[in-house]
Amino acid sequence: MSLSIPRDPSHYQLTIHAKQRRRERDIPLDAIAATIEEGEVRRTHKSGSRLFVSDVEGCDEPLGVVADVTDGDIQTVCWRTS
Repeated sequence: MSLSIPRDPSHYQLTIHAKQRRRERDIPLDAIAATIEEGEVRRTHKSGSRLFVSDVEGCDEPLGVVADVTDGDIQTVCWRTS
């Protein structure tokens, strides 16, 4: 079964956990939106969830956004280290 991956940031909303991680990690909301819109899409270990990854101007590490593409919940956000 192939999932349709919504790339419109308005489809997604931050969970409480993701809001906390965003603040702790100083991740801008516009960077999250751009990563969903234009980032590389990778599979995760959870069915229905995908990892969006993109480089953010002025940052040393790429941004990762893990989201459930069916219900739109952003589960977490993080700076990805190699």
